[in-house]
Amino acid sequence: MKYLIKLSAFSLALLPIQLHAATGNVPFNGSVTASCTITVSNPGSLGINAGSTVLGSNEAGGTSGVAQVVATGTGYSLSTDALSAFSTFPTTGGTNVTFATSFSGTGANTMSNVSTASLTTAGITNVSVDMKATKTSGVFVAGSYAATVILRCE
Repeated sequence: MKYLIKLSAFSLALLPIQLHAATGNVPFNGSVTASCTITVSNPGSLGINAGSTVLGSNEAGGTSGVAQVVATGTGYSLSTDALSAFSTFPTTGGTNVTFATSFSGTGANTMSNVSTASLTTAGITNVSVDMKATKTSGVFVAGSYAATVILRCE
């Protein structure tokens, strides 16, 4: 009989063991903070008009500066600061000059030739930035001219 009990216990040990499956939920959470970022991809360049009285990105040989604005929220204002002077200019080249800036955008928000715009839609807006310097007296003399247009998102 002892032999039979041992044999039965040994036989039970050889039977397949049934495993029970289990599942579990793994949650993921996150948040996106409202922000506005500007990435400049191409600087602009200045061309000159035939009378040598206007230097601008819209003149022959000039190009708009290009930036990408990414807004993860709405209610941001996009604007350019007013220019008051060239950062680089030849002697007498920086006198009697008025400046104007503007931008246009496509993508999440659309605007054309403005200096301020509201970003009403979150997303990517591709922006072309322009500047113009006008000589109010005389002409632009030969030499290098440079200015920086500040594009703001706030």
